[in-house]
Parts: sequence; structure tokens; C-alpha cells
Amino acid sequence: MTSSDYSKLVIIETTDPTDMRLYCLAQNPCYRNCMTAKGYFQSHMLDYYLGTGMEMPTTPDISIIPKAVG
Repeated sequence: MTSSDYSKLVIIETTDPTDMRLYCLAQNPCYRNCMTAKGYFQSHMLDYYLGTGMEMPTTPDISIIPKAVG
């Protein structure tokens, strides 16, 4: 997140280990579409609840299509 005057990037981390692994937010279709509409600013849209007590979201079906050689 940014500081209140947007002059600094604030990164918060923990030293507590976890087994929870979420896919990258940019892989979430709703979040990605909002990023596209607003440029690369922080999106505010997700299609699932992200927070305390949340259920694990399903990983979206995203495929990387290899570039054609030739």
C-alpha cells in the first residue's frame, strides 16, 4: 500500500509461517479487468472475499499460450 501522501510504498510482512497459498491477484479475472480499466493502479475489485475467515478461492483456469515459432 502507499503512505497517506503517496510518497512511500509501505510493505507489511510477517515472520509467522503459513501453509496458505493464494494465486497472484493479477490472475483473478475480476481484479485483472479492473486493473485494465484503471491502468496498473491498485484494483479494488475481487470476485471473492479476501480476509479473516475466508474460504480458499478456486484457482482460475488460466493458460499460457506459447508464442508461435516461425
